[in-house]
Amino acid sequence: PYNTSLKIYTNIDLKKQAGLDAIFKGETYKWENDVVQAGIAAVDVWSGKLVAIAGSRKNDARVLNFAKDVKRQIGSTAKPVFDYGPAMEYEGYSTYTLIKDEKYYYSTGQEMRNSDRKHMGIMTLKEALAQSRNVPALKTFQAVNKNDIYNFVTGLGITPESPLHEAHSIGAFTGSNALEMAAAYAAFANGGIYYEPYTVNKIVYRDTGE
Repeated sequence: PYNTSLKIYTNIDLKKQAGLDAIFKGETYKWENDVVQAGIAAVDVWSGKLVAIAGSRKNDARVLNFAKDVKRQIGSTAKPVFDYGPAMEYEGYSTYTLIKDEKYYYSTGQEMRNSDRKHMGIMTLKEALAQSRNVPALKTFQAVNKNDIYNFVTGLGITPESPLHEAHSIGAFTGSNALEMAAAYAAFANGGIYYEPYTVNKIVYRDTGE
């Protein structure tokens, strides 16, 4: 691009990008303070096209792009990826498989607690996910072969720690970022196909039209 005349076509959706920019500038969202940072990525679920991205609230090239250049623990957003998705893929679970939310422990003997420190008894996986219960998530994680979970997760573009440990079931590992998670969740929306996100649609040489 510095020596050759090119037309570079990106996948940006200007309306969506303007919407993210307005959020990050504080025009359509009130931020708690000027210190809080954020990263957002929007991916077309049918193609992997990166249509909008906001990497920092500060317009400074020296600031990290929090949408793609950092790794953070992903918390309960891990549950479809590490727990319920693999269980459905490899163990025949469904959204209506029953599981009991009860006092329960990691294999190490440490108690697994729900965020409210309560238990809700027998429920479906659908309800367990909707209520973000930690105990059913761990039970489901334990019921699936770890190699299968690893293959499922890496097939969605996420790199977990190896070997997998049970804290992965609730997203406590080295982490992921907004761009990776958007692409991973896109596979749930489009019938199970993972598309690696990309930014450039095509490049045309001005002098030849190639």
